[in-house]
Amino acid sequence: MDTKILNLFRKEPQGYLSGEDISRKLRVSRSAIWKHIEKLREMGYDIEAVPHLGYRLKSIPDKMIPEEIKQALKTHTFGKEIYSYEKIDSTNAVAYDLAEKGAKEGVVVIAEEQKKGKGRIGRTWVSPPGGIYLSCIIRPRLTPNEIEEFTLVAALCISNSIRDVTGLQSQIKWPNDILVNGKKVCGILTEMKAEIDRIDFMILGIGINVNTNDKNLPPNATSLKKELKKTVSRIDLVRKLLFNLEKEYTIFRKEGFSNIRDKIKTLSATLGRRIKVTTADKIYEGEAIDIDEQGALILRLDTGIMKRILSGDVALLR
Repeated sequence: MDTKILNLFRKEPQGYLSGEDISRKLRVSRSAIWKHIEKLREMGYDIEAVPHLGYRLKSIPDKMIPEEIKQALKTHTFGKEIYSYEKIDSTNAVAYDLAEKGAKEGVVVIAEEQKKGKGRIGRTWVSPPGGIYLSCIIRPRLTPNEIEEFTLVAALCISNSIRDVTGLQSQIKWPNDILVNGKKVCGILTEMKAEIDRIDFMILGIGINVNTNDKNLPPNATSLKKELKKTVSRIDLVRKLLFNLEKEYTIFRKEGFSNIRDKIKTLSATLGRRIKVTTADKIYEGEAIDIDEQGALILRLDTGIMKRILSGDVALLR
């Protein structure tokens, strides 16, 4: 009923709807309509009531409400089913549990806050109000060694979505960070359940500092609001992200990584820079010169030797 009332408001974006009109169109009592209007107000919808005119929807809340995300969402699969939470431990953990129970590809879990947000290598992702904390179930026909390629495809989608919605020149820091003006604005965590030769499912976890309060940002991080100097619509950004993700994922699945690789390299904040890479067993320094056909970083060491890096933490030196 809440959705039906909101849809009526959307058909009259500048006009008023009387309680009697809403009651007649939805075939419920005026007292029931009033109760639903009050419920929507409690959710953050700004609904104006004017005697002799009726109700008017003035603005929607800056909250991750599934019905608002789905409104005008131009995807076939991604985001068609959304689980939304005010505060949970981890969207990745909830999505993983749903995937094990058979949830379909494209199911999204989203939260206003995370108490135990996950980062790479067991780190914690700080997840205060104002950000986008989203996990998506993917059921690809890939092998486990292709997961790094997919992470870079996701990074491309996020960077392009930020550019589309805000105009900010976001870049990809290999392998899983998005930067704006040299500061981290987004992190990606891809987890999977797999056998030796195939992936059962993957969970794509995305955390974006959107309208995050400056005092809640970690060192060397920024937010889209801080860089743009105005509030960003999180709903618009989620819609654009899901659209871009479905589009590029479809290309990746049909044509492979090579057809997306050049677009990733164009947005790279890593290539052409002197960097330090910390891997599981060693630290390397040199110039990042390429991303290869499998998504690995090619590093030219000071000795001139080319080193292929499959995973690691990158620090940009100059």
